[in-house]
Amino acid sequence: MNSLRSTIKSLYDGQNTRSRRFRYGLILFDSLTIIYFIATAALPSTPVITAVNAFFGLFILFDLAARLWISTNLRKELTRIYTCLLYTSDAADEGLGVDLGGRRI
Repeated sequence: MNSLRSTIKSLYDGQNTRSRRFRYGLILFDSLTIIYFIATAALPSTPVITAVNAFFGLFILFDLAARLWISTNLRKELTRIYTCLLYTSDAADEGLGVDLGGRRI
């Protein structure tokens, strides 16, 4: 388990080529996700859109879980603005049934 944790930490924090490619991949994924949400925001919800939204949501959840798992300061990680926005958005979506950030309920 420590080997997996050190590998993930290396991907997020390392300075080698593999780590840089991983982080560029995350940036590309973020960019494509934003484009997707903008492009589909006005479309009616279909099973395909729901499945793609679920895929993006799971990937983002795994990314957050990995960041929290390797964090040396969990409190600092949880108070970063993007983490707060993620949880706030989830709570608002669940409670109000609204669309925040392109996600549908």
